[in-house]
Amino acid sequence: MVSIPSGAMEYAALRKLGGMSRRGRNLLNYDIWKTSKVANGTAIWENHGVTLTATMNDAYTRHLNDDASKCQVPVIVGDKITISWDDNSNTRGYVMLFPNGDAAKTVAMDNATTKRLDYVVPNGVSYITFRFGVKNAGDTIRYSNIMIQKSAATTDWEPYTDNLLDAPADEVRVANAAGDSTNTYPIPQAIRDLCPDYGIGVSADCYNYIDFATKQYHHVVGGYAFDGSESYLYHNQIGTCFRSIIRIDIKRKPGIGKTLFSSYDFYYNFSEDVKHYYVGKTNDSPSGMAELYVFDTFATLDECRTALIGAKLYFELATPEIIDLSAVWPDDFGIL
Repeated sequence: MVSIPSGAMEYAALRKLGGMSRRGRNLLNYDIWKTSKVANGTAIWENHGVTLTATMNDAYTRHLNDDASKCQVPVIVGDKITISWDDNSNTRGYVMLFPNGDAAKTVAMDNATTKRLDYVVPNGVSYITFRFGVKNAGDTIRYSNIMIQKSAATTDWEPYTDNLLDAPADEVRVANAAGDSTNTYPIPQAIRDLCPDYGIGVSADCYNYIDFATKQYHHVVGGYAFDGSESYLYHNQIGTCFRSIIRIDIKRKPGIGKTLFSSYDFYYNFSEDVKHYYVGKTNDSPSGMAELYVFDTFATLDECRTALIGAKLYFELATPEIIDLSAVWPDDFGIL
């Protein structure tokens, strides 16, 4: 719901109504990670993190063998990854990141000097694993509010989710200066029917909205629904997961241009029954085909195809579509 103060000038100044959507910032699936074992110490999984006590030097959360998949995060070349945490001490203990799970390329930070680790994904890396540790026997570190993010603007903790966080505005409430409601108007269905992908956005300044001043809908963010008709090219193992390559004919989607091929323009929303990671990267080509990379535990291409049916991919349109709503705009909609 959006509240509008009484008075025509204020009402016109609102202009945009559409709601917002964004991906969850935290890439760490804590519920899975907290089932990991610990080497050389003991662990209490609490406060969105882990309290580690070293019974021998170099205690750490395990990241190999059966525990590797529990701390695996898919990434895309060029991603700026930040692992951040809180701790009320400066006790020595290393937080380590392993590109493609490779210990030979470890990136590490000492809890005694910083509470974050930053990493830019280079060519050839499709996922990372990580571990949290305590250096000296007898020491304890209370790692809390652990976050793994892309392009971190803030390290304020939020829970992991693999769905879009939606907040569409479905009603307009008109109020006086004291905040008392005078009228509430649901957005008419006739208007909603002309607004594809209503309530969807991919950033704070890129979202679909109704312009009340001009009675127009600005379709800025488009969507592609997987229906099983896509061309599934090949399937191979990458580390402990599998990669499926899918080709989508985007020529049937009007308005899609170069922006589709930037990885940061991809947003996705799986239904509750399809909770698999999708990390998009596409290759531009004259034919207008997009190749999408799906990383998960699918054993075959057919298994991947079945799981993705119904999933939807959101992206910024190269040329926004403006739709005139005046013909279906009720005369009494939004009267103050």
